[in-house]
Amino acid sequence: MKLYVIALLALVYARLHYKEPDFEKKEYGFGAELPKGTVCNKLDGKAINEKLTSSIIYSGYLNISPTSSSCLAFIFYGSQKAKTEDDVSKYPTIIWLNGGPGSSSQIGNFQEMGPILIDKEGNPSYNNASWNVEYNMMFVD
Repeated sequence: MKLYVIALLALVYARLHYKEPDFEKKEYGFGAELPKGTVCNKLDGKAINEKLTSSIIYSGYLNISPTSSSCLAFIFYGSQKAKTEDDVSKYPTIIWLNGGPGSSSQIGNFQEMGPILIDKEGNPSYNNASWNVEYNMMFVD
């Protein structure tokens, strides 16, 4: 019981003395201002795998609240049929959320329907059956 009280006091002390990081505010080209702390990076598909025809890949995290340091991580693959970023809007978008405790959406991304599969040794390979051939795919954790 004594150990539980000490642990509880340590948690309360840590929470009371925690200072939220001061995130930089960015504005993105489409005119919308994303929440403070949001990061979005464009990735080069060809650098990931030479068979990956779409170069419309974004990865980052979205801050869920200005008063929290919690974020949702994401990776977005534009349809491989989209040749420009304007073409992405012509294709439906699937948002993939794996369910259950301990089940990351990246399992769906890298072991099931994403454009790149990762084998047991950690080697990437192109997924010919990727859903992002026909659709935009967004994996969120």
